[in-house]
Amino acid sequence: MKKVVILISLCLPLLAIAQKEIKPSISKAEKALRTGKYEEAKAIIDVTVANQEFMVNKKGEPSKNAAQAWYMKGLVYFGIDTTKNQTAKGLESNPYQVAIEAFAKSQSIDKTIGKGISDIKDAQGLLPITYESINATFAQSYLTKAIQYYEKEKEYKKAFDYIERVVYFLPSDTTMLLNAGVYFGPSAEEYDKAIPYIEKYFANGGKNSDAYLQLISIYQDKKKDMDKALSAIKEARVKYPKNPDFPKYELNIYLSQKKYDLAKKTIKGVLAKNPTEKESYYLLAQLHNELNNVDSAKMAYQKAVDIDPQYFEAQLDLAKMYLIDAKKTKSERDKLGITPNELTKRKELFVVLQKRYETALPYWERAEKIQPDNETVLYTLSEIYSALVMDDKADKVNKRIKALGLDN
Repeated sequence: MKKVVILISLCLPLLAIAQKEIKPSISKAEKALRTGKYEEAKAIIDVTVANQEFMVNKKGEPSKNAAQAWYMKGLVYFGIDTTKNQTAKGLESNPYQVAIEAFAKSQSIDKTIGKGISDIKDAQGLLPITYESINATFAQSYLTKAIQYYEKEKEYKKAFDYIERVVYFLPSDTTMLLNAGVYFGPSAEEYDKAIPYIEKYFANGGKNSDAYLQLISIYQDKKKDMDKALSAIKEARVKYPKNPDFPKYELNIYLSQKKYDLAKKTIKGVLAKNPTEKESYYLLAQLHNELNNVDSAKMAYQKAVDIDPQYFEAQLDLAKMYLIDAKKTKSERDKLGITPNELTKRKELFVVLQKRYETALPYWERAEKIQPDNETVLYTLSEIYSALVMDDKADKVNKRIKALGLDN
């Protein structure tokens, strides 16, 4: 799992409070918030937004201060939500929800709220700061919590809740959208929420192919929606024509749906564009294997290995195909009884079996050279060496199996 990317805090000091005679006042609520007096800030701003005379003009419309009052209420409650002051946190059971509702009311009154320079002063109470700085500060606070839950505590549901709060403040930030959709959401099994975050990631210019891989996985494995999975794959193949994973996923879907003509067309199309791409031959071999075209499958696996002699997966599958012939012969021989005819047949099949083991052996030895400690390879070599009465080699392999602790 990739590490999430951490924002750099722009550090807006956030806040708590003492109580006096309460009168409507945005500036006093702001000052109390700036100095960390949460209780006082909350008391003042709650009175302010509840005061009809302050919030509504004589025409029954929002006053000139209404939007700013609601915005300040949002700041106060976001402050309560992000502070480490446990006493302040007890002032409201769900400050985040109150805050986003207050922000929404503010922006419904004045669309300019949230853009450019705000009316909120800096730490010294002198100069106004940008909405961007405010958003970044809250986002950083939530991101710190998200990372803590995600990486240290492995509480993915909580981590996702906090990354969603980060995205609330940074709705177009591709890094945070990637975190939410590709890592945090799926880890929390919030697949329906992860999808729109991934889509928004792409809409905002995101280019990480992991996002498509995750989107395909969600549609294919979690939602069982193969049509949408295929749509995502085709889109990904256009954007990442050199990525070998996407044709593989498309082929797997066609194979699972037994759409062999489409599977063949897909892989042939890839090979036409890149005839030396090892993954393509590997996929072609899998297709032939599915169709029980044994010789064609062997040829395709061999072609992949010829292109890359270190291609373990292709070498292993090729070795397995040659071993299948020996296994079939052995199974046929083991079923025979002890009648004269059956004993004669057993002798004949023994000769055939030995030849097939001899044919398979070099393919398994090549696999061993690529991954000398692979359990499947070692156990199979032990079986073949023993069958061919190559006792010295069988003993050496068995000793390696034991030394690697694979015999437990």
